[in-house]
Amino acid sequence: MISNTVRKRYDCINGVYTGWFIDDKANAIRNGIKIRLSKDDVERIEDFAREVSAAKFKEGTLDYKGMYKRRRTGTMIERAVEKLIDKEFIDWTIGPSENYKIPDLRPLGVEVGVKGSEYGNHPMINYPVENPEIIGILAQDKPVVSILGVFEVDVLKNYSTKLLINTTEAINKNTKTAFYGLQHGFYFDSIDHLKRL
Repeated sequence: MISNTVRKRYDCINGVYTGWFIDDKANAIRNGIKIRLSKDDVERIEDFAREVSAAKFKEGTLDYKGMYKRRRTGTMIERAVEKLIDKEFIDWTIGPSENYKIPDLRPLGVEVGVKGSEYGNHPMINYPVENPEIIGILAQDKPVVSILGVFEVDVLKNYSTKLLINTTEAINKNTKTAFYGLQHGFYFDSIDHLKRL
């Protein structure tokens, strides 16, 4: 649950976030590992995000624009992690959502997911929390991801709250929670490093 100190620094009812979160995020991002994506990376990711969003729209997801933005941001963060560890794990196939509910790095033998957000938004993580997550933040105006580290399950649970979710769909599904403990990650630079954490 969110602490009283943090609660006082957020205006969650009106959706206005005060300086504490922005300062916290800015400091964590400044210290994160910066990965710049290539033009080819961005084009492939944007094409994939459009295809996934179109498929979801046909399945009944009404928020095409939101789906596209979430898929684009998430895949850009995943691609940045691939570049950092020099291993590929992104599944570029398109199908029913239930087929993809596994930790992102499982194909590499690590039960770790990848989550993140665009700068200025809270990263949404799975609820209930079951696996460690790598958290990345995408810059708003350029294809640069700041990888903040890998976050253990206890940290994810202790620094998350549904009060900071900003989409009705995520609230109604009860499968996501917002994460705000960005300064509590462990840095890594290889798949072997992740296996030792």
